[in-house]
Amino acid sequence: MPRPSTVPADSKARSEKITGVIDRIRYQNDETGYQVLSLLVEGASEPVTVAGISASKEGERVSAEGEWVVHPKHGKQFKAALIVTEIPSSRDGLIGFLSSGMIKGLGPIYARKIVDFFGADTIDILDKAPKKLLEVPGIGPAKSHAFAKGWAEQTAVRGIMIFLQSHGISANSATRIYRKYGASAVERIKENPYILARDIRGIGFKGADFIALSMGTPMTAMVRLRAGVTYVLSRCARSGHCGMGRDGLVRDSARLLRVASKFIEAAIDEELAHSRPFMVAHESNIYIAQLVEYEQYIADRLIALSHGLVPWGHIDVDGAISQVQARSPVPFDDDQRNAIASALTNKVAVVTGGPGVGKTTILNAILQVVKSPGVKIALAAPTGKAAKRMAESTGMEAMTIHRLIGLRQGMLRNSDEPIDCDLIVLDESSMTDIPLMAALLSALPSRTALLIVGDVDQLASVGPGQVLADIIDSGIFPVVRLTRIHRQKDGSLIVENAHAINRGELPVSGKGTNNDFFFIRTNESAKIPSLVRELVSDRIPKAFGFNPMGDVQILCPMTKTDCGTVSMNLMMQALLNPSPAGFIMREKTRFGVGDRVMQTENNYDKSVFNGDTGIILRIDLEEKVVVVDIDGEDVEYHASELDQLVLSYAMSIHKSQGSEFPVVIIPVTLEHRRMLARHLFYTAVTRGRNLVVLVGQESALLIAVRNDLDKFRLTRLRDFLVEGDAASLPIPPTRSASLALH
Repeated sequence: MPRPSTVPADSKARSEKITGVIDRIRYQNDETGYQVLSLLVEGASEPVTVAGISASKEGERVSAEGEWVVHPKHGKQFKAALIVTEIPSSRDGLIGFLSSGMIKGLGPIYARKIVDFFGADTIDILDKAPKKLLEVPGIGPAKSHAFAKGWAEQTAVRGIMIFLQSHGISANSATRIYRKYGASAVERIKENPYILARDIRGIGFKGADFIALSMGTPMTAMVRLRAGVTYVLSRCARSGHCGMGRDGLVRDSARLLRVASKFIEAAIDEELAHSRPFMVAHESNIYIAQLVEYEQYIADRLIALSHGLVPWGHIDVDGAISQVQARSPVPFDDDQRNAIASALTNKVAVVTGGPGVGKTTILNAILQVVKSPGVKIALAAPTGKAAKRMAESTGMEAMTIHRLIGLRQGMLRNSDEPIDCDLIVLDESSMTDIPLMAALLSALPSRTALLIVGDVDQLASVGPGQVLADIIDSGIFPVVRLTRIHRQKDGSLIVENAHAINRGELPVSGKGTNNDFFFIRTNESAKIPSLVRELVSDRIPKAFGFNPMGDVQILCPMTKTDCGTVSMNLMMQALLNPSPAGFIMREKTRFGVGDRVMQTENNYDKSVFNGDTGIILRIDLEEKVVVVDIDGEDVEYHASELDQLVLSYAMSIHKSQGSEFPVVIIPVTLEHRRMLARHLFYTAVTRGRNLVVLVGQESALLIAVRNDLDKFRLTRLRDFLVEGDAASLPIPPTRSASLALH
């Protein structure tokens, strides 16, 4: 680019500071925070290219510290070690700065009132005498307090941002850091940068390690080694494991930390010897201590619950089944009769089976027999969607486990204040992870009977463990597996193909609009997005009459690539909601009125949880607030909280667990090779109620149905159940309930 007049005549790099207004953001990486800015510098004949870690926005005035370099492709530019947003001094600049959305509720109207009242002293007032905001006409005590609190928070956040940027780390996590550590955040990070990897989503170990090393932490410092080993072990929980082999832990940690294995061995031994270790050893494996405690607790509680008589007393089982059968239009098969009998006579029982095998039928039969004024029944499922389906199929109230045990109300149930119930029915139990199962069991009184219902062949929980599979494999409790298909309308292929995939066979594609399962083949992965777009916009609405906006859900094995959730969501948003009544930007994502969105983390303050979906109802641009309808409840998000939401026209197959949609479209591509697995596609197909369409490469589908290898998870629950060792409680029930909050 043409050389600006401010570029030094010599090419020798030296530390400098330049100031200007951002004309354009030429490049931005949301993950790393790296930006390339076009900066209008006073006295320069051309915009200056500035590159560095920043969270700046177009139109902001920034100062950059760094050096001039010559890029091999783009020529001379300013390589910034630090980029800081400057507070403007002009009236319009101050109004724009204060109303930018950084302070909740402070929009252009209030910003104008404040600036017009205090003038050039506005920033000093906010810094030193925020109580004077009460003097501004139209600002009462509540607004004054909120604005003062928001300004103090943003001042601290700016300090954190400067600290992070000075160490080459994206400032996107600054607000989360402040909310976790408060005003002492920078001091705490300096004491131990690795707390960021443990506590702050979006930074991770590598970011924390970068800060630590830049502060002079030695490569072989024990604090670094233990943090690295802990991180590697924690990472295995994201894949559902509770631990990993010691050899693998040493190998992966040494590779991550770039040190010899002997240092890793020493770090593991020191951690194991700690008074409250993060990890524990068993045979040749290293486990996350907390998860093992929870598994032991689950085993102990299940075994304890299974003892004694059922709360409803003795029942003539054969007579009861005959009475229910007389009212049922469909005859029970032997397995269904056994399932009903098992649930009526055992305090802990399991019923498992795939789609269409009659799980709902036998559940309703059990409820008909047990239901009486003296028997208190609670129906629960891991997600809101699953609970809603359960309520619809039984005609009884059903709720999420979170709500049942009090997580939504902030009043955790435990053994001191248990749930008042005689029978708990847990549906979609394959989705229940170790922490949530322990929390549920800690809230049950000893008299309660527990009926566990689910499809063990579906994906295991997103969180750690394989609770349903381990309970079944232990052989400790009565298990009935339903296999005969009952629910299948004439010509329906969805249920038939789901079972075919589960057997390792390719599904059969239907022909004509009388069928409900289709596979649209293409050998070119690049054609899949356009085929999906055509299906949603034209073919499915015309042939089957479904509403593209409300009825169609795209399920993807992965988030990345052109066939992943991110790209598919952008494509569907442009197709289905191109011109919303109002919208707000969060980094590169546009959130508009009418958009489908999904919560990506548990938020107990809002009573919304990872995987909850909803529709954006309205957006208040003045207050910078987005209102989302989630399961019939209006949930408010400030602009600073939108990182908790993603678009959900397309979602991962994992996130779809427990849900059911009228129409499901599944991209199938070799680009997702590492995620091509039988149980993944089995789960995806079983999410479709009326129509399922696979789009893509047959070779990829063949790999998926043949791959049944990645179902293994390293856990200890099965062993604890088999051992039946209930001699001691490793954790009190109240702690087990709190684990779901972690």
